[in-house]
Amino acid sequence: MFCLLALMAYDRYVSICKPLLYHSIMTPAKVKLMLLLVYSILSLSSGIQVYLTSRLTLCRHTVHKLLCDSLVIANLSCKKTTVISVYGLCCAICLIIFPFVLVVLSYVHIFTVILKTSKQPQWRALQTCTPHLVAFINFSVASFSGFIYNRVSHQVPKTVSIFTGLNFFVIPPLLHPIIYGIKMQEIRQSIHKLMKEKNIHL
Repeated sequence: MFCLLALMAYDRYVSICKPLLYHSIMTPAKVKLMLLLVYSILSLSSGIQVYLTSRLTLCRHTVHKLLCDSLVIANLSCKKTTVISVYGLCCAICLIIFPFVLVVLSYVHIFTVILKTSKQPQWRALQTCTPHLVAFINFSVASFSGFIYNRVSHQVPKTVSIFTGLNFFVIPPLLHPIIYGIKMQEIRQSIHKLMKEKNIHL
């Protein structure tokens, strides 16, 4: 997901910082190629992780967590899973930390450019960036919750552990339609109309 958010951040960066070159840089062919590359890398990394996990011999078969992932299964193994741990660390660096840093750097550059413009271009730029920025913050918080869930779920109350685990998988998908849908003019007009009708009844 962070890889896709990094691609979207690059799209915002080009549209705001290099608007005259946007259509020559972000051509449909290049966008399809970048998406194909990202999905291929993510599919390959997931396939390798599943393969490594499937070769483990398990000594325990009870999962004390709401969700079951490769790390949970690796912890049930009879021996140390050094290869899986190193591979997981490499994936975290390449597929999470690196894209995260790219998104942050993109927005640092974007806001540097925005601050040098007049108010009207600033407003348009903020309208362009806000949905993606909110989605990025939302997913980052959810990912951090997922990390905490995997590391300390056995040390916190069961209710907190369940809420943290659900937060990673439930909240981002629920918020994304709202984040991106509110930008559509038809939806905004419907919301304004609904609010006016409520005010009239009150």
